[in-house]
Amino acid sequence: MSIRVLVILFLSASSLAAQVSQGGFQISARIARGGSLALAAADPEGVQGSAIPGLKQVQVRLRPSTGNRIVTVTLIARSNAPYRLAVKSNAPLRISVTPATPNGGSAHLMPDATNVRAVPIELVEALEEVTIVQGPRISSGGNDVTVDNAIRLALEVEFPQTVFEADLIVTMTFPEN
Repeated sequence: MSIRVLVILFLSASSLAAQVSQGGFQISARIARGGSLALAAADPEGVQGSAIPGLKQVQVRLRPSTGNRIVTVTLIARSNAPYRLAVKSNAPLRISVTPATPNGGSAHLMPDATNVRAVPIELVEALEEVTIVQGPRISSGGNDVTVDNAIRLALEVEFPQTVFEADLIVTMTFPEN
């Protein structure tokens, strides 16, 4: 080994040792904002939908029953950053969100994960996208198969008397600030 290589190794080790002894050594990284949406398994027969695991969008086709003009769509949401959920539909609908609850426990949930700001909306024009939920980071760890790092959000979709079927798209995005 050449003298030059030995000097570089010695200086690097000395610098590292000095930083560690003074508490100045730090490694940091930025994790990309991410999340996922899925349909809960026990949705009623008036809801047919799809969500690809790991993606941030759910598409459902809704049909109210004859005696009830409200269809409930239950979503499972995960995120590692503050998020918003927006909906759009091909039909005029009224949508409200019930309080968020832990999906399967709270061991991997952030303390304020269920403190979401829900906005009841009325979609008047077809295909307009409207924010219905804004929330803080949900997950404190885990991945898309970890049961206790997600919340459940139920969307109550009310149909007008003249509408018998609607397609609904729910999308998760992440604000910049």
